Amino acid sequence: MPSHHTVFKCASNKPAAGTQNIINALPGSRIELNFPTDQATLERSGNDLVLHFGDGSSIVIRDFYIAYTKESMPDFVLDGTPISGE
Repeated sequence: MPSHHTVFKCASNKPAAGTQNIINALPGSRIELNFPTDQATLERSGNDLVLHFGDGSSIVIRDFYIAYTKESMPDFVLDGTPISGE
């Protein structure tokens, strides 16, 4: 019997200026960020991964550092380009 692996898709566009999008980190998920990666700076805030933009907007991936480890990183899709978490 083949095993079935469910992949949760967490996607986000760049938020409007001055606003924040929150994504809940789920083990086994694929995170899609639909903007050029050079538009954001990354920061760890407690257990969250925060992407900051120059216009004051941000994306928070809540509990990123709890849901994922070096051995179980999620797959990312950055501006349409898949990047393996392995």
